[in-house]
Parts: sequence; C-alpha cells; structure tokens
Amino acid sequence: MSSDTQADTPTQKEPKNSTDGEGFITISELCKKLKVSRSLVYTLINDKENPLPKHKLGRALRFRYSEITEHLKKVEDLKS
Repeated sequence: MSSDTQADTPTQKEPKNSTDGEGFITISELCKKLKVSRSLVYTLINDKENPLPKHKLGRALRFRYSEITEHLKKVEDLKS
C-alpha cells in the first residue's frame, strides 16, 4: 500500500454530538444551552406557524444549535 492512499483517508471522524454549533446536539443539550424545559422545546417543535428546526436520525431527534439560534432570531423579529 502506498503512502499516498493512506494520506487520503481521514483519521478522525467528526463528533456526533458537538455543542460548538457545527454538529448535532440532543434535546437535553439544547435545553441546557437555552436554559428552558424539555416540555417547552417540544412545544416549540410542534408550533404550527414556526416550528423549531429538527433532524430525525432514526428515531432520535437532533438539532443544530446554529439553526436554532437563527430560527429564534427570525421568530423574535416577526413578533416585533
């Protein structure tokens, strides 16, 4: 095997649950970051007019913190 082939393969995978805004976070991590209850997050997810952006990974719900903050800013602007 040549060294060129080995250099092309990544050595580390991106973490699945990253709180830096780039990766997916769990509902528990989202609650901690926003300092809100789990039930409020579910209420926001099920909102008819402006549902919270979410991603289904199998049966699990995951969120991108950057999408959440952008969404909340838009909703706040709509209300003012």
